[in-house]
Amino acid sequence: MNNIDKLKKALKESTHPISVRYIIMAYKSNLKELPTLFGKLLGDYNGSLVEVRSSFDAPFISRDFKESEFLDDNDWDWLEAQLKLLPDNDKVVILRELTTEESNDDETPEDVLSGRYMLRLSWDGHLKVFVYEYSSALKKRVEKNILETNVKEITDINVFYDQLIGISNNKI
Repeated sequence: MNNIDKLKKALKESTHPISVRYIIMAYKSNLKELPTLFGKLLGDYNGSLVEVRSSFDAPFISRDFKESEFLDDNDWDWLEAQLKLLPDNDKVVILRELTTEESNDDETPEDVLSGRYMLRLSWDGHLKVFVYEYSSALKKRVEKNILETNVKEITDINVFYDQLIGISNNKI
């Protein structure tokens, strides 16, 4: 919560705030909180899209956890019904089932992410900024790292943006 509060403050103080795409993992323990959380992320935290995902059904996840936390069809139906009642419900995407299969890069238009930064923010404040580019050697889309830092080290959001633009101009 400290990190997201810092993000909210930075977005509010910024002269050119960014829009953020949030990804939330849905579990039985947070299910009832999700409709309220969507509203906050879209309204208070510059959310442009909120994606709700289920967990991959991986072998290392204990059976007890799966049974107690993974949502069933009734849970997903309830969540979808609640989201239909929200304003801006077109900015919420629900992914009930995820697979670990690699996507076919041929299905993605080449320019879909052209000129866009992708950010991955971890629970501990680690921030990775990257872009996607096509690797002819690997014959697939790969992440190209632009910058890694911790949000705790960002004291001035405008300086951070200027640094990011300077780095990206040299790397992209």
